[in-house]
Amino acid sequence: MAAAPSGGAQPMPGAGGSSLASKKEAAKALLKTGWLKTRSVLMNKSKIELLVEDATNSDPWGPTGPQMHGML
Repeated sequence: MAAAPSGGAQPMPGAGGSSLASKKEAAKALLKTGWLKTRSVLMNKSKIELLVEDATNSDPWGPTGPQMHGML
């Protein structure tokens, strides 16, 4: 008689989505910060001036919550 397969669950390759998601968010934040600093230097504007410019652009909708929070 053949032995029954073990009932232990095997982790799927590439599992750990929360770790990948957190790394993705960290990379996104780092790039956003780097881009803001680069624009600040190239355009000779302060960080707050760039944030206000982004929030008050010509889009038909108003600034987003994160944009408003960034200007505090």
